[in-house]
Amino acid sequence: MCARLGYTDDEIKAKRPEELYDVGSREALKAMFKRAFETGSADLEATQINRSGDKIPVEIRSQLIVVDNEDTILYTCRDITECKKQEEENINVQERLHRASTMEAIGLNGRRNCS
Repeated sequence: MCARLGYTDDEIKAKRPEELYDVGSREALKAMFKRAFETGSADLEATQINRSGDKIPVEIRSQLIVVDNEDTILYTCRDITECKKQEEENINVQERLHRASTMEAIGLNGRRNCS
């Protein structure tokens, strides 16, 4: 995570988890931690902000664990930038296929019907 966000280990350790996420993700992050404490685990898609201010979509998986007889949340983040790009491309392809199908159904397939 340090390399992806551009911080040193010490800088990451000095930050609260919420400080690494965009404002829109912070409330959802708090709710995810609460759910993890209540149910044992929780997942979330959020947006991290790196040192340069770039937004990085991430998938967060959290798990309630016990460390020294205390409940603790262990969470991992996975960069899903490429997954998001692929999802967007799939949506674009589906939309183009739908438009082509609609045009063909109404006879606008790009061919001239000359007799």
